[in-house]
Amino acid sequence: MKLAIKEITVKEIVVKSNLPKAPFVANPYTGCHFGCVYCYADFMRRWSGHKEEWGEFVDVKSNAPDLLERKNHGDKDILFSSVTDAYQPVESRYKLTRRLLEKFSVEDPQPKISILTKSALVSRDVDILAKFKDCTVGFSFSTLDDRVRKLIEPVTPPVIKRIEAVKKISEAGIKMYIFISPIMPYLTNIKEIFKVFRPFTNYFMFENLNVRPNLWKRIKPALNKIDPSLISKYEKIYFTKNGRSEYWEPIRQEIYRICEEGKCTPKLFFHHS
Repeated sequence: MKLAIKEITVKEIVVKSNLPKAPFVANPYTGCHFGCVYCYADFMRRWSGHKEEWGEFVDVKSNAPDLLERKNHGDKDILFSSVTDAYQPVESRYKLTRRLLEKFSVEDPQPKISILTKSALVSRDVDILAKFKDCTVGFSFSTLDDRVRKLIEPVTPPVIKRIEAVKKISEAGIKMYIFISPIMPYLTNIKEIFKVFRPFTNYFMFENLNVRPNLWKRIKPALNKIDPSLISKYEKIYFTKNGRSEYWEPIRQEIYRICEEGKCTPKLFFHHS
């Protein structure tokens, strides 16, 4: 996948958020090279001025670390990131996320840091993450099947690399969670993902796939490549006449059962379908 990279300057890097449990967010980049077909953040394309498709451009907020010189952020809970992945491939080159974390780590008091990523690159920064008194790393998984991953998350690292990163973060004593998101009907094996990561994570979060019209046009071709019969199954779930589907309630109950057996409490963020 080709990528258009542009360096830009911004006025703020830590901004207020409407997300639950994330009062403030830091997005070191605009756009995301991972280009996941289900990504709701593709709306950022409208505000970026880019003609490229989602996943084909990244704006690098090159002055972001300098903005932290203005004030201390010790009173804030800050999430990396809400509309990008702070550890997407360009982070290897620009190290914006690492530089921001370095500056946050020496603030007194320190801010509370949380990171949500699909990337194994986050394990590079274990040395800095370990300096925080309150830091949580979340890894997002929809599948452990690399064939499916390549079609729905085309640029994300291979599953084995991400599993290795999970283990490294866990071994470093950094609090972490697994976000099974989005749950792709007939594709996401919740029980398998839970079993693989239960020894390493503090808790699990779950989110079902939310299909908006603009997302369906990207999801549908991927489903066709995985298994053409999935298209009619998804249409039955998401485009029923009464606007509701009975598909998700049994999934919800399965999550509670699996987590009860695994002795942990799930956190669900389910969209109505």
